[in-house]
Amino acid sequence: MSHELGSKGVHGHRGKVAVIGQGHIGLRVAVRAAEVGWSVVGYDIDEARVKELTSGLGARDGLETERLSNVLDTGAYMPTFSKQDISGFDVAVIAVPTPVGADGSPELSHIVDAVDLIGKYLKAGAVVSIESSLYPGATEGVVASGLAYSSGKEPGVDFYLGYSPERVDTGNRAYLFENTPKIVSGINDISLDAIDSFYSTLVAKTVRVAGTPEAELAKLMENTFRQVNVALVNEIALAAGTLGIDVGEALRAAETKPFGYMGFHPGTGAGGHCLLSASSYLSWSARNGSGPPLRVVEAAMTVNSSMPGHIVQQIINCIISNDGHVEGSRILVLGLAYKPGVSEVANSPAVDIANALANLGAQVSAADPYVQECPILADSISRVEATPQRCAEADVVVLLVNHKEFDIGRLAEKCRLLVDPLYVTGSRNALRAK
Repeated sequence: MSHELGSKGVHGHRGKVAVIGQGHIGLRVAVRAAEVGWSVVGYDIDEARVKELTSGLGARDGLETERLSNVLDTGAYMPTFSKQDISGFDVAVIAVPTPVGADGSPELSHIVDAVDLIGKYLKAGAVVSIESSLYPGATEGVVASGLAYSSGKEPGVDFYLGYSPERVDTGNRAYLFENTPKIVSGINDISLDAIDSFYSTLVAKTVRVAGTPEAELAKLMENTFRQVNVALVNEIALAAGTLGIDVGEALRAAETKPFGYMGFHPGTGAGGHCLLSASSYLSWSARNGSGPPLRVVEAAMTVNSSMPGHIVQQIINCIISNDGHVEGSRILVLGLAYKPGVSEVANSPAVDIANALANLGAQVSAADPYVQECPILADSISRVEATPQRCAEADVVVLLVNHKEFDIGRLAEKCRLLVDPLYVTGSRNALRAK
């Protein structure tokens, strides 16, 4: 069966794929599978999201609207919120959110719901893959046991189960889903073959991993690596500021070393779903296992989570040192997304900073060319465009996200006071307009 999976059958179709969850990860998998000949059903519990996709308007960062429209037009892709539409699938892919609980523990309710749904329609010989972030052991434990219970079938015997973590870098135009090496794993050898066979129809290269726990750990390591290194440069930047050292200049010098160093830059913290969930899941796994706690990881999380507070205090200090008052100050923040070039605001430090300034009584306005709606933004914060006039009218301009659409050099010339925690202009200190 594993050798035949994905070979084109009747009418040139490879088979039926059900992708559970149509957020920015699930949609990419669904569209790519439809492009290469699978008949794809994209299931999501959000009726509004399904209607958006059906209209062809649901493409997110990094996924061209044209690609979505093409697979809708051919009928190869069908968004749905009807559970019955997934019946008869040959492959099911779970791409649902795996957030972090209030106590830092994994919150897998969406996974459990997806497993229960799939189990009801699971047929012999089908393949199930998970793309969502999981803690090590969750595929063999939570998913396998849940599918066995809901389907009455034995994992690895009656159906094939594996883990293939998403590696989408939202906003990255060089590395897309199809040309990024894809980690594949299975709960046994035949499951690994089946998972590999499926993804080999979607991507240029697969990377076979010995087991699902190792693949789960690899995913967490990739994102925790970034969490730790971002925290490192943020902490160094804070120390450099107290010593009167231009850390931006030091970073530029360090990056000239062609080996043994990888460049990271100071910022507002660590946002998005992946960095938070990966580090939290990894830390939780260590603390709930027999090994020692991951102190470096936990320290990195503490550093990054504290950065919005440090930046707010820096803004306050700059205003006061220039004979101003925070309350009533007109503050323009540039950027709301969690990183440049994307529209997502999940766990965005920029939003936290903007809201904190508004809570202090400042008249805050925000500019972000990517973020259209931001329900977590304080109601008092107005949305504006980043123009030289807007910068000139503000008492303080704060650069929080370095979107390429921001002409920082041109905008900085009009600022009365600029706070740059990203070191784009070369200094974290407040700058007077020249």
